[in-house]
Amino acid sequence: MWADIALLIGTGLALVFLATDHRRLQWLAFALASISGLMHVVLQGHRWQMIPVYLAFALILFLLVRGRSQQPGKLGLAAGVLLVSLSIGLSWALPVFSFSTPDWYSAQCGITR
Repeated sequence: MWADIALLIGTGLALVFLATDHRRLQWLAFALASISGLMHVVLQGHRWQMIPVYLAFALILFLLVRGRSQQPGKLGLAAGVLLVSLSIGLSWALPVFSFSTPDWYSAQCGITR
């Protein structure tokens, strides 16, 4: 759960800094979002509820690589904010549950607790 929050915050910060003229801050925010995204995938694995954040992350990379001469524009930033918000809503509405192994399965397979 904390890796999800770190990914959402990192991507959100990258979107905020994308609206500035400071190229170094933009790349720093993208690097932080990359680290939080990597932590999320390695520690918790990817989840379909987070696909909008992964798309927002790709959008940020596209806007950064596109070039210095053009600002991302309101449409690009609005799309990123919408994707992050959609992912927050999906994660809240459809959480991932984990169940313990049933006793009959543990006994049958020789699994001890």
